[in-house]
Amino acid sequence: MISNSFPMIQMDAIDPLILKKGIIAYCGAGISISAPTCAPSWWTLTEEILESFFHSVPPEFKLPDDLIIKEKLFSPEGIFEVFGNIFGQHFFKTFQALDVSEPNGNHRLIAQLAKKGILKACFTTNFDIYIERALKEIGVPFQVIVKNDEFDEIFQIISNSGELPCFYVFKIHGTIEQPETIIALASAYKSSSGFSVNKGRVLESLLKRYSCLFLGYSGWDFEHANYRKFWDNAGKEIKGIFWNRRPQETGGPKFPLIFNSCAQKFIFTEADLPEGWVKALSSANIINQEDIGLSVLEQASDESKWQEVKSKRLEFFKVWAEEIPEFTKIGTVISEGVHFSAKFKEMRDQTIAKAQGKVTQPSQDPTFQTKVQELTQKMSKQEISPQEYQSQYQKLQLDSIMVNLDSSRKDQLKQVISNNQFPGITDNPSRLFGFVQKITQLCNNFSMEEAIKIAEDLSNREWQAMMKGGNNYIAEMTITSWLAANMTQDETKWKPNHEKMENVKAKFLSGEIENQEQFKQQIMLIQQDQSLAKMGYDAPIYDWIQKLVNKMANCTTRDEFQLGAEAFNTAIIGIYARINADLFYSPEYNALRTAANSKPPSQGQFMGDYAEIQKRQTEVIQQYQKGEISAQDYGQKLQAIQKEITEKTVIPVSTAEPPVISEEILKTYDDLIRSKFMPAFLQLKKLFPEPDSYPEMLMEMAILALWIAGTQVIYAEKSQQYYPAANRGEYLIIESHPSIVKFLYRHHKTWIDKALGEMSKRYGQTLCRFVVELAEMGNDFSLCKTATDLSIKYEEGKITEQNYMKIPIALATFYENKGDEENALHYYTLGLESLRTQFITPYADVIVFRTAKLLMKTDKEKALKTILLGYPEFLGNHPPMKFPARDLGINLAKDLCKELGYQDPQEAIQKLFTD
Repeated sequence: MISNSFPMIQMDAIDPLILKKGIIAYCGAGISISAPTCAPSWWTLTEEILESFFHSVPPEFKLPDDLIIKEKLFSPEGIFEVFGNIFGQHFFKTFQALDVSEPNGNHRLIAQLAKKGILKACFTTNFDIYIERALKEIGVPFQVIVKNDEFDEIFQIISNSGELPCFYVFKIHGTIEQPETIIALASAYKSSSGFSVNKGRVLESLLKRYSCLFLGYSGWDFEHANYRKFWDNAGKEIKGIFWNRRPQETGGPKFPLIFNSCAQKFIFTEADLPEGWVKALSSANIINQEDIGLSVLEQASDESKWQEVKSKRLEFFKVWAEEIPEFTKIGTVISEGVHFSAKFKEMRDQTIAKAQGKVTQPSQDPTFQTKVQELTQKMSKQEISPQEYQSQYQKLQLDSIMVNLDSSRKDQLKQVISNNQFPGITDNPSRLFGFVQKITQLCNNFSMEEAIKIAEDLSNREWQAMMKGGNNYIAEMTITSWLAANMTQDETKWKPNHEKMENVKAKFLSGEIENQEQFKQQIMLIQQDQSLAKMGYDAPIYDWIQKLVNKMANCTTRDEFQLGAEAFNTAIIGIYARINADLFYSPEYNALRTAANSKPPSQGQFMGDYAEIQKRQTEVIQQYQKGEISAQDYGQKLQAIQKEITEKTVIPVSTAEPPVISEEILKTYDDLIRSKFMPAFLQLKKLFPEPDSYPEMLMEMAILALWIAGTQVIYAEKSQQYYPAANRGEYLIIESHPSIVKFLYRHHKTWIDKALGEMSKRYGQTLCRFVVELAEMGNDFSLCKTATDLSIKYEEGKITEQNYMKIPIALATFYENKGDEENALHYYTLGLESLRTQFITPYADVIVFRTAKLLMKTDKEKALKTILLGYPEFLGNHPPMKFPARDLGINLAKDLCKELGYQDPQEAIQKLFTD
């Protein structure tokens, strides 16, 4: 693999002749951190801004008391992406808080070097104006260049004369003196207002003339595609790079990959700022400490100054937060308040860690049924005996259940079974499989020994309940199944809800709860509360929504209501999955789901049937053990029982046209969705009687989001194709029930068409997200293309943090399914850019694999490079989930290596990216 092999020297070891010939500087936030400037780090600034906002929220909102701002998953730019979209231009006012101090030694050194003619220009990603102040203080003539047209003018000057007429400060990411130029959102780094071609031309022209000293700059921006392309093109002709790092500093972006084209001209230097820099310049006889003043250096670590500057910033942020409109504040609390809860982050991080560590798949091997069918055919042809069938079938089922256990635990569990450690369980197939299933779940939170002990107890409770008959087994199995999935070492996280379930069970068995459906409903509500509490969703979200709706209902002006509609859109879409979780358990949703499919057996009905089947299976085993039936009869009877179990666990799917869902069922569910928001919708019609007004489109978008969340995969005939497609390395367009799609088109298509033509990027990008989902549901290629192309157009032809995770992979798949490989490859290739965003699409593995599969038909080396750059096992970034496509892609890379003459992918990396 490529290693960080660039040489490292002390800063004072730089050849003085290089400095005296003239240099340029590229400065990051690190130059403004030391006193007396005391600028905050990116993370400190992020925390101060958001904490000021959350502190401004009235106590009656009851925000979670465990809010944590700092993220290990996202950068500050990623968090700014979210809040910048919500607050709009008001968000960018926060950066004026960077103008509360004075220049430090680094700024003054830049000014002195500019005055002496050694430093020709300074590029900086900082918004602050301390360099400019330091230049003014000692009378250095200079110009600040921020906008693209200004960069174009300078490029012409350099091209014509070869020199700069004065000292220039090139502000790559804008300046607080022009707030509209500030680049702080992750997506903006890739835009034309970020590191544009215009800016790149000026930097390249100066890099060809002068060596560049990078100061206080992490380099993470250079991971973006536009920077990568710049260095690939410009690197070969540059004079040289001296990249300063603090003593003991490690980490950073992939320097050797980014600077591969200029690897021979790249040197790391080491020095503290400003002390080490002063030392280097003094030893080169370029500058003296007196030039910048001893007092400045003495202040560099002044703690009291830090506190003074921080207090000024916090006071500024307090005023800023108080000026946020109330509607915006309510919408933000609803959509984002819970997301900064420690509980939510812990649950999310655990989910992502699991998804990254293993293939996303069901709890059992998706090829299990196919293997069983092959085994059954062998027995029917008498290729194996019934005894061999039963033995092999049991092994298949156990392997399928244990598919997600690591090899050590799998071997340990197999030993328990082989030794028949628990007679009555490990020698009884009717109990063994449930026992093993519980252990695989409990292993997530307990040691193997603890998991086995708990599983034994739960299994015995089920057996005793089954012997009692009636509803005992149904009730007990409902609870033990939940316990196996939710028990942890910390009993406070699950025991209170377990006790609630036991109370419900007692009422059910006593007849106080009349039937299995009512029992199931009450248990599901308890389980839902447990799941939501785990994620921090025990906050009073519906109280917050009611505040928002009531305030909208009391609006008297159109402008005020429009602010409310924007907050409504932000809030409901921000928590639409949470609202949908409640809708899912409603009778209205159950009626819709039942109408959309051949009705699956209810949980209670299935458990009762399964208990009866298990009894018959036990009886057959006992008959065989007593010699009452032959081995052949035993095998045939067991096969018939196994077939019945399979039929009970699969939702029946009809190959005929699906039945039409009545308008009454669809309308009833729509009314349920809207019911909590009705006062706001009534006021909407009073203030905006015209059809498809802007506020109405914003509110209807939120309703559409709720519909999509609940019905996208409701149609089992289509959704059950997901895992087979995933195992083939494909992305599946999941269609919904035609009646649902037609209903949504009737009620939403008119305003959608209007909004796609009129809505600004701020809300239009969110609309594109749901329109792509709707297009998938209706298998509507044209609609998908319209929304995808608009979404990409919003981002100037690129894929950024603003694009939805299914853009552009859904459209690429549509094209591939149509046989249009040229357009499919175009959109897959665009999708590769999403691998370098803050919010990497979960479908990254699939995008890389599909791109490589298409490329290999014409350019095998390019296909191999795509895999090597795309997967984390090589040079890629970690996506939030791992799909089977990655393993398929890794195997494809190995095959391509052999065809292209490389021993393995590691050798290919060395040859393709470093030689």
